[in-house]
Amino acid sequence: MQYGFVNGEKIQEFPRVHDLLVLGFDVYHQSVDSTATQLSRIGYDLKKVYIDEWQGRDVYVIGVDEADSTTPQFWIDVERLVFVRNITVGRANTLQEVQFNNYEKLGEGWVAPEVIFKANGMLGLVEKYTEMEIPDSINPKIFDPEKFVEVEWE
Repeated sequence: MQYGFVNGEKIQEFPRVHDLLVLGFDVYHQSVDSTATQLSRIGYDLKKVYIDEWQGRDVYVIGVDEADSTTPQFWIDVERLVFVRNITVGRANTLQEVQFNNYEKLGEGWVAPEVIFKANGMLGLVEKYTEMEIPDSINPKIFDPEKFVEVEWE
């Protein structure tokens, strides 16, 4: 589900599978079948794959069987098995690209401290994360949309 809030009030709720969350995070904590179903439903052809190179590393390109810049596809680092890039077509046929860059080891996993968003090849947004840590615990209310706005962040 996706929720929208204005001034601390939940104003909308609707079903949505966010491919970046599935590819960057959920894939490590849910079944292969769940991930495959979600990605297929939002337009990725999981039967098509080829190997290419991205930023000096081998990658699986899933969703196409040869180089193609207009078909939904996601790229996975062959060695680390982490999501590094996707290409989708958005509103008004905008070609959208997202990159998860500069992976660093964190705990037993990997995290990308840089996320780049492009539209039609033009840079739109760069997110940079620093001082990343794994918390000892997380208040479960953070995942409850009715209590989300009242949760104190540590």
